[in-house]
Amino acid sequence: MSGAGFIRRYGYVPGADEISAIEGVVIVDQRTPGPISGASYGVVCVVGEATDMSRACKANTSGEVVQSYRPAEVYGGSDLIEKIGGFDSTLGEFGDEMGNLFVELRNKSFTRLVVAPVDLLTRSSGTQYAIRIWRTLPTSRSATDTTPITAVAPYRVPAGTEFREGSNRILTASPVDFTALPRRSAGVDGTTSVAGLPAATVTITRAAGSFVTDGVVEGDAVVVGSLNAAAASQNLVCSAAGTCRVVSVNTNGLEITVQKQDGSNFVAGASWAAGAALAYVVYPGSNADSGPENQLSEVAGYTVLARPIVATTVAATALAPSPTPTAASGTYWGPTSGLAGISHPTGALTYEAAVHAPNTAANATLRTRYESAIDSLLNDDTPTNEINVVVSARKDETIQAKLRSHVLAASQVGMTRIAIISPDLRIQAISDVLSSSAPGVGGTGGAVRDERVIYCWPGARTRVPEAVGTSLTCADATTTDDGILDTTTDTWLASLLSNLQPELNPGQAADPVPRVLSSIIGYQRGTPALDMSTYILFKQFGVCALRMARNVGPIFQSNVTTSLTSGATSISRRRMADFIQDSLAARYNQMSKMLGRQSVKDALRSETEAFLSDLLSENNPEAQRIESYTVDDKSPNTPTLAARGIHIIKVVVYTLNHLDTIVLQSEVGPSGITVTAS
Repeated sequence: MSGAGFIRRYGYVPGADEISAIEGVVIVDQRTPGPISGASYGVVCVVGEATDMSRACKANTSGEVVQSYRPAEVYGGSDLIEKIGGFDSTLGEFGDEMGNLFVELRNKSFTRLVVAPVDLLTRSSGTQYAIRIWRTLPTSRSATDTTPITAVAPYRVPAGTEFREGSNRILTASPVDFTALPRRSAGVDGTTSVAGLPAATVTITRAAGSFVTDGVVEGDAVVVGSLNAAAASQNLVCSAAGTCRVVSVNTNGLEITVQKQDGSNFVAGASWAAGAALAYVVYPGSNADSGPENQLSEVAGYTVLARPIVATTVAATALAPSPTPTAASGTYWGPTSGLAGISHPTGALTYEAAVHAPNTAANATLRTRYESAIDSLLNDDTPTNEINVVVSARKDETIQAKLRSHVLAASQVGMTRIAIISPDLRIQAISDVLSSSAPGVGGTGGAVRDERVIYCWPGARTRVPEAVGTSLTCADATTTDDGILDTTTDTWLASLLSNLQPELNPGQAADPVPRVLSSIIGYQRGTPALDMSTYILFKQFGVCALRMARNVGPIFQSNVTTSLTSGATSISRRRMADFIQDSLAARYNQMSKMLGRQSVKDALRSETEAFLSDLLSENNPEAQRIESYTVDDKSPNTPTLAARGIHIIKVVVYTLNHLDTIVLQSEVGPSGITVTAS
């Protein structure tokens, strides 16, 4: 509706000069104080050795493998396999320091989980190189019908797939996704020649149409001839070359130059023949090759991460999958038919025992890799800036000291965290656990102790179905192939804390504890007899100890951190303090740098009180999470502080006590029963 002036809208009260700049109506649309959202408290990050290392390393455009840590959040069981790969028995030191990320996470549940695979690929000095793999595509039905005998199907070659070169074994460390995109071009009018053979390349010339117009590019896959063609015909002989790769496309559009997938020579009469009626089908390179748009010699086509576990594989060496998939024929094709690979054309896949050897023990190089992975969690970006709990899959005192320094550094910059540690599985004497020297709870002279560090012992047995049939070492130095493995309990506690509200005692037996710990079968092998006096010592020394309770199953007996300082020994106190502080700080930060109007100060106070009132829940006692609170924004503030732009809000929260000990005071006799519980 028209009027005598202009209508303007602001989210704040503008100055007088702004208001009087033009006549009309000024609308001030100010936000009322809103609820403060609670900070996350159950985001767990586990650092460890994974089959899929594509979130720890990558191949650059030269095919060189470089570190590239990118921790990732996991969204369910299938996504976990997507992010870290499946079970690999060569990763981690079973029955000792562990390290296997898959086993560390098996049977555990998390409300939110972040994984940080460790780099087990790059060399401590020198350059490591990636490899390339490919597959064949289905042959045509006949020399005159280019329809494939079966539809091209997509397929993921999972990380951990084994290739061999003689006695050398190589495990891929990143997945390869072969696509099933529609064909680009096809015909039965291909002219071929055997002049100049044997040679690494040949040409196919079509009589009509245009490869350029059809969109054919370097690196595309070409199915030549047909395995179903007549004996000794051009199409049958040429089909022996298998699926080929486009090297170049002539600008005239009529001719393409191709090579065999492995780069070997075409031989007249054996894998190539002259003629003018060759059947050909051109598919996008990604249907058959991990390095599409690149011919075999181009280093940019080498993108597949790989881990040698026996010895070095020199450059340009053919790699064969193990086991060998069923070969394609005139009537059969499977999604892995013709699977093969090759090492980098100019760089070796170099073996270094410190990181590549199966089931390697901790060493300086491996420790450095873990430290680098842990450092990557300081990135102030999602999801790393939301992590609350950090665990290492490998139990090593150097790595554990790094975890302590990490959580302290992260917490100082607003990424509040705790670390949970366990000694390796060979630590089975109670005196070693209680020691002030590593691997005991005190670390080196108590250096590891802090309220942000939790120490768990003893370990637990759990069943890992993927390990059935594989002989693995147990905590007592025996071996087993039944899939029942010894694991440390640090990640079990992390799983529990992820599912437990911060104010709750992780030692409780109520839900969700039975559900979260239900896959624990019993103590780790070799655990000594544990009685009440032992658990009293554990509590005194700051050990959050697993207990197989007779009536309720596995629990963590005491709600203790490694700190021996009064007021800093409770896990739940530290977690609840972090939750409240982080929740308030996140909202306060949104109002930082605003003008210090009384309305802004009032909004800060009212939102603070609303958040704490919700935790108090006076109208719904079953939802009560704190005992009481006070908020004071008057007495702490002075004109001097205000002049420096400082405004203080003093919040005191009294948490609810846990019923750690219930005393049953009873009198039982013939005249009656009196029971008083307190």
